[in-house]
Amino acid sequence: MHFGMVLVFIGLAGAAFNTEAQKAMNVGESLKLGPYALVLQSADTKAEKNYTAQRMIVEVMKGNKEIMMLYPEKRQFQGTEQAAGTMVAIYSTLREDLYVVYAGMDPETNMPVIHAFLNPLVKWIWLGGVWVVMGTLLALMPNRRAQLVVVGATQPAVAPGEPVLTPQNVRLREGHD
Repeated sequence: MHFGMVLVFIGLAGAAFNTEAQKAMNVGESLKLGPYALVLQSADTKAEKNYTAQRMIVEVMKGNKEIMMLYPEKRQFQGTEQAAGTMVAIYSTLREDLYVVYAGMDPETNMPVIHAFLNPLVKWIWLGGVWVVMGTLLALMPNRRAQLVVVGATQPAVAPGEPVLTPQNVRLREGHD
């Protein structure tokens, strides 16, 4: 359980190293954030049952190697008071989490704006929390080890006519016989 708290505190300490970047990008342009380069590959619109989404297709590169594709989007819902929603695309490892957000269109340049966050050690907080819960459950489980139980001795049966020795009628003598 204590180890879990250590993991949580290490994860929280990682928040001091959070970084972010934002950029209005054309297709083919990239945004550098830590060891990652985010390249805007394309944009599309997809219609779903209850919303229409404007989606950006972002390639995540690390050291000139493609890691994965992320699809952040803005959703416009039909028939509700909620006008729009933003769906964050996440690339998560044990070391860090990369969040990519499509922040909308830049009104001056009419280009899509990509906002990215790099947060180290986020998973350590979750792992520490799970460790604490598991340790607590383990501590609450009943002990199943065999236990030695000492039962109080009963007085031996006394034959009829024999005197019963009780602390009141027993006399102690000093010295030896």
